[in-house]
Amino acid sequence: MKTLLLISTLALAACYDSTGPYNPPPPPPGLEGNWVATAFTTTTAGGTIDRFAQGARVSLTLRPDLTTTGSVTAEGVEVPFTGTWDTTQSVLRLHPVNPIFLDRLPFQVHANELLGDALIGVTNFHVVLRRP
Repeated sequence: MKTLLLISTLALAACYDSTGPYNPPPPPPGLEGNWVATAFTTTTAGGTIDRFAQGARVSLTLRPDLTTTGSVTAEGVEVPFTGTWDTTQSVLRLHPVNPIFLDRLPFQVHANELLGDALIGVTNFHVVLRRP
């Protein structure tokens, strides 16, 4: 038991970073600005529904200070949101103050396009954001 405790302690000590708290790398250049959905679908066992064709809209503004604002509109109801955003490697994540489905969509960063895909419950969400 003492050997296991010693090994665990040494392993944790090896992970210590004396340089201070982790600061993520800056986001890729060019992400700041306005983005709008050009495609928005949901898929369940019952099939795929084109939410964009039904009038659903998503707008998003990414600011250089890593804050964000935007809105989701569906069936004539607009739901605004605010929050923060970050990137890890080539994935953008949104962190709205009041969670909506966008906080569960990792967006793959591509040239002039953000592709969000995720299975939330039994529904697969697919959202494509581009510059207006």
